[in-house]
Amino acid sequence: MTRTEAPEHPTTTNRLSAGIVVAALAIAAAVTAVLVAAIAQPHPLWLIGPDFRVYHVAGSAVLHGISPYDVATVEGYPFTYPPFGAVVLSVLGLAGVPVAFAGWTFVNVLALEAAIWLALGLVAPRSRDRRAKVALLAAVAALPLAPVMLNFTVGQINILLLLLLVADLTRRTGRFQGVAIGIAAGIKLLPLIFIAYLLFTRRVRAAAVASATFAATVLVGFLVLPGPSARWAGGLVVDIGRMMTPGAAPFNQSIRGVLAHLPGVLSTQWFWLASAVPVGVAGLAVAAWASRRGLEAVGIFTCAVTSLLVSPVSWPFHWVWAAPGLAVWLWWAWRRSAAHVAGAALTWLVLAASGVLTFVIAVGAPTQTSAGEVMAGTLTTVIVLNSLTVVAGIVFLAALAVALRRAERRPGPLTSPS
Repeated sequence: MTRTEAPEHPTTTNRLSAGIVVAALAIAAAVTAVLVAAIAQPHPLWLIGPDFRVYHVAGSAVLHGISPYDVATVEGYPFTYPPFGAVVLSVLGLAGVPVAFAGWTFVNVLALEAAIWLALGLVAPRSRDRRAKVALLAAVAALPLAPVMLNFTVGQINILLLLLLVADLTRRTGRFQGVAIGIAAGIKLLPLIFIAYLLFTRRVRAAAVASATFAATVLVGFLVLPGPSARWAGGLVVDIGRMMTPGAAPFNQSIRGVLAHLPGVLSTQWFWLASAVPVGVAGLAVAAWASRRGLEAVGIFTCAVTSLLVSPVSWPFHWVWAAPGLAVWLWWAWRRSAAHVAGAALTWLVLAASGVLTFVIAVGAPTQTSAGEVMAGTLTTVIVLNSLTVVAGIVFLAALAVALRRAERRPGPLTSPS
């Protein structure tokens, strides 16, 4: 293993067993059936499908020659992604909402299973079938976690982007590494931080490929949607207000989201920038450090955590990296450290409890804007929980830096694939 490249995975011609494939499809079908039944209700919960409807209305607008930035859902939610994202999502406009939502959910469940399987390959490249079974179990175990549950219920795209990023970062270094990262960033800007990660880990060619691919997505946007693209580049790209729907601010799990609830100068934009920039640089440095120590999986997930901390908006479903992260953590810890196993289990319990709380709020609130009025103290509880997520992310970066510093005294990587 080189100091800066992703692990070299041994090639194999073995195919996954038919039982594993059937199980993966069955899990996807079961989740899809539940959510389709929920969205087909005469008065579904506000938590079912709101973001998917944004994608659907934006994609339909593209098919009808209308700017995706001039339309909104019946709830008033606008489209906020780059124009290339609207072009990609136009495929959803070919079918009605129930049918498109069913296909969308089915593909996203398969994407979650695949992303966990690929991530596990970083710590167990030779255990193909075994990690496939663990990946399916991990995917099922991840369903009640707040980030995963919310991705499926609101119909978000983050799991598909997760798959693109993990697939790119776990592949062998080559001339096409970086393409999927560039495409993901073209759909949604947050993955741009992984280009910086490639540079920090001295994979300059892959970073250049990712940058060129991202530039190509911008060009495609201008070719297909010239007017909307000019409008997006001229101001919508930095219009954070469009991303903050009424009643959603307490759910923003980023440094900016936490600071917004503090008094005085602490809630100003310049104080957020003064806080986020050093955290971003430090997080990328720690991620690259882990990669150089042979911990590519840790480096990737550290970069993901860093991106969520410094982003102006990180909703709970953006933290879907927790699903493959917990699976990798548990696999690594199982035969090494009871304390780490307990840590992974405790993290799962916290995220599952957060998912249950979110569902309780959704059931009791007729709309998102009234979610903070379901019961006394609910809004305060949500703010505290989201703040704890940010604190935990910062503590993780600091603890990892300390662990890597101590490991500098020992030769070789901290661990090796098994």
